[in-house]
Amino acid sequence: MVIKTPNYQLTKPEQTDFYDVDDFNQNADIIDTELKKQSDKVNNSLQKGVNNNITIWPMGQNSFTKTLKVNPSDWKGTTNLQQLDINIPVGGSFSGIIKVTYTSYWGGTDSHGGAVVTYQIGSYTDSGEKLNTYTIDSISPNFAKDFLIYGTYINSASGIFALMVKKAPAASNPMEIKVEFQGYFNGPKTLYQIATDVNTAIFDSGSPTGGGIYPWVKQTPSFASSALPAWTNAVLGTGWEPVAGYPPLRFYKDGFGNVHLKGRVKTVTQSTPVVTVLPVGYRIGQTEEFIGMSGNSEIVNYDIQQNGAVAALYTTIGQNILIDATFRTD
Repeated sequence: MVIKTPNYQLTKPEQTDFYDVDDFNQNADIIDTELKKQSDKVNNSLQKGVNNNITIWPMGQNSFTKTLKVNPSDWKGTTNLQQLDINIPVGGSFSGIIKVTYTSYWGGTDSHGGAVVTYQIGSYTDSGEKLNTYTIDSISPNFAKDFLIYGTYINSASGIFALMVKKAPAASNPMEIKVEFQGYFNGPKTLYQIATDVNTAIFDSGSPTGGGIYPWVKQTPSFASSALPAWTNAVLGTGWEPVAGYPPLRFYKDGFGNVHLKGRVKTVTQSTPVVTVLPVGYRIGQTEEFIGMSGNSEIVNYDIQQNGAVAALYTTIGQNILIDATFRTD
């Protein structure tokens, strides 16, 4: 009589049976098959990095989720503006979406809450960068005060993406970062190798302003909201001042990503045509010329430039100008 184990149906010899090589080989094959099944399950389950506090969840053939941590001690001081890069070395072509959740809490400054950002990327080793945009789905005001979402650096030739975040000088907050990767990729790496190689790097700009980036206007969610954003008064350039009795030059970005710039200014000297310089996040995608109106109902042209400068053309001392422009930042 043949006796089988209840779970995997291994053959059990009776006390009177002789050693049977066929039974042994059959049992070994069953055990090997079941071990392979369990190994596959482990490879697609929670993977925990003991030394770096990194967690990976491979979830599908073309997707994974990975969490990373930045400790306060990882930042390079509280004097200069710094940049955090989340490096995703795909090692080849990629087309898809990378969604990142940034969270923080008190640590040097009150950067409560966080941000959720969706990055749209299309990059090919044979034809270069085709798509590089992002939307801020959600961001808390305190987080926006100390951190600036700065887009993605793409090296198409090597297939490396760096999601960039600027940190204000005084902040030294811990951050928990969840990266959700999904899309089509082509290269020598497996999905798990890509996930394993995702890492963070921090750079010191060497300057408290980071070349004029800080201080910045706090970012707001990219999608439309019912509330009208608050106006921010522009800082006027040398030789320019507000016009008494009129609202000052001011700007805001609406829920659709349109920047609205409006107000009346006048020139008191001919020192510079630059009326103001808009901060990062409010700058036009490419330089454009606009038409304004002077106080005596004459047409005045002005440029809004990629570097943020708003420059009036051919003005005379004492002339006041109505500036009213709406433009995209991408």
